[in-house]
Amino acid sequence: MSPSSFRSAFDPDEVCGIGLVFKADQTGALFVSTVVPLGPAHLSGQVRQGDILYEVDGVNLYRQPASACASRLMGLRGTHITVCFLRDGQPLEVHLVRERIDSQRPCPTRLHLAIHR
Repeated sequence: MSPSSFRSAFDPDEVCGIGLVFKADQTGALFVSTVVPLGPAHLSGQVRQGDILYEVDGVNLYRQPASACASRLMGLRGTHITVCFLRDGQPLEVHLVRERIDSQRPCPTRLHLAIHR
């Protein structure tokens, strides 16, 4: 499903994420630049700044376009997601539940689209 199809298939108020901001390195790999306080990733205690996005729900996203990663990371509130990161060259699998971030913090749907070069 294309990112635009994905977004139009759901009410934007119900599309949620895991509370991470990514940046691309010189090779195109996406790494965690910010873990949003009190977001699902932060509350798990497992995700760190610098972790490299590798897989989402078994789909390899390493060095894939940001739009492909965003469409896999976003989903309905309360749905489960398994994200695999690379940390120091080793895989780290993290099980999270997508949630909305309150208005005092950045919205996770925007975070996944705010992937910087």
